[in-house]
Amino acid sequence: MPSKPQTLDELIFDTLVADYPKALREYGTQVSIEVGEYMGSERANIYAEHVLGSPFGYGHSQGLKAAWNDYSPEYPPIQRTPLQERLRARIAKFIAPTFKSSHADRADAYARARVDLLDSWVIHNAVTAAVQARPHAAISELERQAFEAEERYSERRRRW
Repeated sequence: MPSKPQTLDELIFDTLVADYPKALREYGTQVSIEVGEYMGSERANIYAEHVLGSPFGYGHSQGLKAAWNDYSPEYPPIQRTPLQERLRARIAKFIAPTFKSSHADRADAYARARVDLLDSWVIHNAVTAAVQARPHAAISELERQAFEAEERYSERRRRW
C-alpha cells in the first residue's frame, strides 16, 4: 500500500508516475512504436524526474506569486489537458491548508500557475528520455553505496 505523500514534490512525482503509461501510449501512437517493452517503474521514474526538471518543477515561486497577488477565479476557464487538471486538483488540495485566508482560491491560483508551466513538449521530451534510457546499464544502488564507502575510506587514509 503506497504511503501518503509527505511533500508537494512527492505528490507531484506520484501523480506523474501514475500518468506515465498513458503518456507512453500517446507517444507510441505519435511515433509508431510498440510501447510494451518500455512500461516499467524505472522508466516511469525517469519520466517523472524529467518533467520535474523542466520549468514546471521549478514553478513554486510563480505559484506563490499567483496565490498572493491574483487569486481570483479564472474567467473564462482555461482548457487544460487531463494531466494538468489532475495535477491542479491534487496540488490545490494539498497546499490549501498552508494559506491563512481564502484557502481554496489561493490554493487553486497556486496550482493553476504551476500546471500552466507544463507544456506538451515537456511531456513529449520526458517520454522520449524514458524510452531512450538504458536503466539496466545504470549502476545499482548497492554498487553506488559501496563505491562511495570506498571513496570515503580512501579519503580518510590520505589525510593520515
